[in-house]
Amino acid sequence: MTWTFPDWTQSNDDMPVAVGADLSVEALTNAYRSGYYPVPPTNDYWRNWNEEKYGPALDSGVIPALGDRYPRFTLPWWSPARRAVLLPETVRLGRTVRQSLSRTGWTTTMDTATETVIERCGPARDEPTWLSREVADAYLRLAETGIVHSVEVWDADGELIGGTFGVLTGTVLTGESCFRTRDNAVRVALLDGLLRLLDAGGELFDCQILSGYLPSIGGVEIAKREFHERLEAGRKSELVLPTERRSLERILRLRPKPGYVPEP
Repeated sequence: MTWTFPDWTQSNDDMPVAVGADLSVEALTNAYRSGYYPVPPTNDYWRNWNEEKYGPALDSGVIPALGDRYPRFTLPWWSPARRAVLLPETVRLGRTVRQSLSRTGWTTTMDTATETVIERCGPARDEPTWLSREVADAYLRLAETGIVHSVEVWDADGELIGGTFGVLTGTVLTGESCFRTRDNAVRVALLDGLLRLLDAGGELFDCQILSGYLPSIGGVEIAKREFHERLEAGRKSELVLPTERRSLERILRLRPKPGYVPEP
């Protein structure tokens, strides 16, 4: 079934833009092309929290319901008012982190262990996560279409110590989840993903929400309008991301460019 997601200009900033639809390849593809991503609640507590906070808006039609397979807030879709992104103008590594990483001998690859990365980001965790077995399987199916990409971080002995995965829409790569077994491995994965995206002609790495570690590598928030305009401008591009093994040399050289200020 084809699901029609609301236009971003009509979407809500502080609540889900829609609920329902499904986790089919077609639904996920349409959602990301519209600038939306799913955040299924981790447990009953968060389902009840969503119900209490946004239930009246759903009942009144302010939040559209798409189908009835995933009732109420079991599958909400989001597009926040401020979007956290990594841009070439802002990315950086602190001196202490650079010094530590320069001695590791770590390397990175792309799309070498996508299934393993998704598993370790979700079902293999020892704690509750929105990336359940059902959701992970949906991204694995989407990966078969070629628009899901993973970044792997390897130590000097060849052990997988961190990674991230996301969905490529034109010139925008939307990161979904990450894992690490060593400090700084997620930072490396995100920065490497951005550099590979830029090498292919991409524009920005979408991190969705400005979480704790993102500011330390230059993550910034841009307005919803700017994000969707960038997404739409590059949506028809078909990029081929480089996948070869790389050292951390370019990451260690990253410095922010002076003078960049995100739109208010």
